[in-house]
Amino acid sequence: MFATYNWGLANGSTLSLRGDWRHRGTVQGQNGVRERNGLNLLGTGIATEKPELNKLGLRLSWTSADDKLDVSLWGRNLDNKPDYINFGPGFGYVYLNGPGPNPVRARPSGTTGRRQIGATVRYNFGG
Repeated sequence: MFATYNWGLANGSTLSLRGDWRHRGTVQGQNGVRERNGLNLLGTGIATEKPELNKLGLRLSWTSADDKLDVSLWGRNLDNKPDYINFGPGFGYVYLNGPGPNPVRARPSGTTGRRQIGATVRYNFGG
């Protein structure tokens, strides 16, 4: 889902603000039907379940009056929460997460879903 608002500026250029939100509900792993009663390591949920995920993004763009130049500042996944890279591991495999001598047991998570901030400049050389 997204919303965009455009402002026409006096010189004919346009300023645009876009916000977007993506939601994914909980996802059951491939073996979920067979292992529905298997709890995760904390005992708080199903072991093969990816939790729900919400991602927010913003984009601020300026477009020249002749539509040849577009400059954007943007941010994706602004909450900076990672997504889990798999549905496991099962009970036989425990990944340790955290610094120090007493790390916490956790499901492996990847860089997917981490915050990204950037800028984009586009120029149209055509007519």
